[in-house]
Amino acid sequence: MIEIMYLYDTYTRKLKLIDPVKKGHIGIYTCGPTVYRDLHLGNLRSFLLADWIKRVYHYQGAKVTHVKNVTDVGHMRQELLELGEDRVVMAALKAGKTAKEIADHYTRQFLDAESKLNIIPATVFPKATDHVEEMIIHIQTLLDNDLAYELNGNVYFRVNRFPNYGLLSGNRDQTFLMPGLRGEVDSEKEDIRDFSLWRAAEVSRELQWDSPWGKGFPGWHIECSTMSMKYLGSSFDIHTGGVDNIFPHHEAEIAQSESLTQTRLANCWVHGAHLLENGMKMAKSAGNAYTLADLELRGLGTLSFRYLCLTVRYKNRLNFKFSSLCSAQIAYTRLKNMTVFWKNGSVHKGDEFKDALQEWRSRFNLAINDNLNLPDALKIVWEMSKSELPSSLKYKLICEFDSILGLDLDETFFPDSNLLRDSISERDLLRKSTFTEKNDVKKQQLYAKMDSQRSVLFEKGLVVRDQFPNSIVIPRNYEFETAKTWNMVSSSSDVISQIKNKSQVDFTIGFIVQGYDEDAKRCLTSILEYWSTEKVEILIFDNFNKQPVRDWVNSFNQKFLQIKVIRSDHIFGTAEAYNCILNASVGEYVVLLDTSIEFFEKCSSTIKNALNQESVGIVGPFGLLSSDLKHFHTEITNSQDVDAVELYFMAFRRSILNKIGLIRQCFNFYRNLDIDFSFQCRNYGYRTIVDDCIQVKRHKHRIWYDMKEDEREKLSRNNYRYFLKRWGTRNDLLTSTKQK
Repeated sequence: MIEIMYLYDTYTRKLKLIDPVKKGHIGIYTCGPTVYRDLHLGNLRSFLLADWIKRVYHYQGAKVTHVKNVTDVGHMRQELLELGEDRVVMAALKAGKTAKEIADHYTRQFLDAESKLNIIPATVFPKATDHVEEMIIHIQTLLDNDLAYELNGNVYFRVNRFPNYGLLSGNRDQTFLMPGLRGEVDSEKEDIRDFSLWRAAEVSRELQWDSPWGKGFPGWHIECSTMSMKYLGSSFDIHTGGVDNIFPHHEAEIAQSESLTQTRLANCWVHGAHLLENGMKMAKSAGNAYTLADLELRGLGTLSFRYLCLTVRYKNRLNFKFSSLCSAQIAYTRLKNMTVFWKNGSVHKGDEFKDALQEWRSRFNLAINDNLNLPDALKIVWEMSKSELPSSLKYKLICEFDSILGLDLDETFFPDSNLLRDSISERDLLRKSTFTEKNDVKKQQLYAKMDSQRSVLFEKGLVVRDQFPNSIVIPRNYEFETAKTWNMVSSSSDVISQIKNKSQVDFTIGFIVQGYDEDAKRCLTSILEYWSTEKVEILIFDNFNKQPVRDWVNSFNQKFLQIKVIRSDHIFGTAEAYNCILNASVGEYVVLLDTSIEFFEKCSSTIKNALNQESVGIVGPFGLLSSDLKHFHTEITNSQDVDAVELYFMAFRRSILNKIGLIRQCFNFYRNLDIDFSFQCRNYGYRTIVDDCIQVKRHKHRIWYDMKEDEREKLSRNNYRYFLKRWGTRNDLLTSTKQK
């Protein structure tokens, strides 16, 4: 019997009791993957939402039909592909692979990712390319009912014929609708809100089909309407997806379906919130998207991500950090180990805990039926683990609860079953011998043998837990060990700030290593040669290099003990990486370098003399001037005041950070970051100067030269916009203005 379950319905903006269209049966449709690139964790969080809803209904005895589409049509316009808009697809095409081969490859990756997260497979995974004929029929029916119109081989839905358009998203005012969503700019459309049902194909397009309107391909939205109604009927129970599907995708689905059927397509629209990384939506375009392979690369288990998602309600945004994932890995492993112990506990046969069992079940069910309150359900699991229930009853409950949580707590893989059996037998014999042995010397020998056995088994992947009356052996959890010894940072806030503390050395010299190890070694070698007589610390930020910097920096540490490496657990933006260095610094003066810099003489005295002038905020050997804030192309290398000191070499008193603050972290790319930070300094009345007595060699800046010209120009423009947004009206801060 299906229990009462409420879910938040985006359409009505209320908690809604799910009353099945078919008694005892739940129909769920999920917007699945577009299979021309890797799925990131944000995509997978959305799929986990549908999985948990489905598991609840299985738990409550309902039959579930779950449809999850696979978009393999390829909606990207051909001209964007030719411009390299999606490099993965471009690489595959250059390698001679067909669109189908690309789609098949990423479909397999998608199914593998779902398996690793223990997501129950959908009842059916309909592919868009297998349903184009049905889509054409659907589109023709809309045309026949004057709900759509054809224009130059394109077919558009008439939004003004569907009065409820915008109810789902709240986007009702056409003046606020942006044209061109998903590349649908067409000046001849009847209404800017009209969206495409069918697109005329470019000549060079591989995926195209014959239709009454010419060769083309289906629009993004029509496939879900067609396939959901084919497999679930004109009206079904639940439609799931991410919040970014609400508009325009789900809004369009409703319009092109309900305008024909005159009935609600889905009785409840459930949307999961974004997964964030460092406060920003995780997305490939933002450069902050991580996959399950990234977790495995760092030695963490994929189910730790599932556990992490359990800790935040699906309607709330979840900020992903690898340090948080480590905490989830530790908690998950402990829960899994407890399950093993409970499983091996003595069986309880009495019924005195009958009411207690029912109470735990009731509390758990209340949580999951309350708009899938999984954080509360998980909290109840941990409370139950500490209760007075006998082990065997805890095991019974955790298996029931895990049928919803989906953590595979009762699944234990042993690498060698024979070794496991023999080890337990030998262990129990040794333990019994220690209980009966009266001779203390022999007893100690037995203990030593047991310790030796424990060590041998540990090396073979087994961990011994001595319980009463028998020992238990569990698999060694390498992911747990990785999480326990995690020594990487997930954000600049993970580095405890020393800025307000008293200086411990004269200088902090810091630089970022992001590839190009030989440049970093050259820079470090020159620092050691010309700074070794100073009281100095060297801070190196290892921006998640494939070969950890610590592997090669140890040889330098033998000569210079004040080298500290800060390693990130993912690739940081330039500003955040430098902020980690600034937070950790304890020098009176801070020198930030690029690894293209090489010293060939001492310059510490020059830096001190310049910065001992209270009016000077930043000094360096390279600077920039501008006359209008629009261009900073004039590089200065002779001693004078400048508008910005370039970050190839930048020195300042650490104390000014208390006033001007850290570097603004919107600058993921290094370009123009130094101008912005210099203006932060100048805004507080400090001068920024070039001192040509600081003599260094500047080698080729390889990050810039190895980057594609269009990419580096795009990143530079983005950063300059950040600068202008804050300082674009502050001509008063320019050196030329101050001199006048």
